[in-house]
Amino acid sequence: MEVTAFNLEDKYERDKFIKGEKKEIEILFSGNKVSYDPLQRVGVGISRLGTSRSVSIGAYSFALSRIDRRT
Repeated sequence: MEVTAFNLEDKYERDKFIKGEKKEIEILFSGNKVSYDPLQRVGVGISRLGTSRSVSIGAYSFALSRIDRRT
């Protein structure tokens, strides 16, 4: 399977990521149709804080949530 990466910071790529490649396919022997999106995709964003700072903030937030559960 092929996966396409999209830069979510770029408006054109973000719109294409959201839109996908929607198609309608017919279900055999029923005559019914369903929507299907065959585009395998992953969105990529750019950290404005930096990895170390983001991880530190996440760990701090997680620790606070665990402390709150104790009380």
